[in-house]
Amino acid sequence: MNDERRSDLAVEVWSRLLRIVQQTTRTAEHHMADLPITPAQYLAIAVIDDHGPQRQVDLAGQLHTTQASISQMLGRLESNGLVARRSDGRANVIDLTDEGRRLLAAARPQHREHIADQFDDLDTAQLVELNELLARLAP
Repeated sequence: MNDERRSDLAVEVWSRLLRIVQQTTRTAEHHMADLPITPAQYLAIAVIDDHGPQRQVDLAGQLHTTQASISQMLGRLESNGLVARRSDGRANVIDLTDEGRRLLAAARPQHREHIADQFDDLDTAQLVELNELLARLAP
């Protein structure tokens, strides 16, 4: 494959990935409309739940977002009583509150089902392969 065709193919892959992200985000927004959080906020509290209390800077890194964005997001989550920030020397450590854990426990099964539905056209082996390929690009 020549360099030009490879570049065209890479742009096509990028375009498809972007459409998939947009489609799954719209679906998540629709199914989460009755929750007091956005899909991005859901992801943040799920990461905290899965990995335990996080330094704010580490959470921003895991979510691939800026310090300013994570600070705003955490401010909204904190004002809704879903996370608590505590100072640990020079860093803020973020943890879920009991209310945050309750919300996530209630929302997670339905959210997982709706996201899984987005990949119904792939069998399990294809989904594993896609996950492995994407992990090479976004470890």
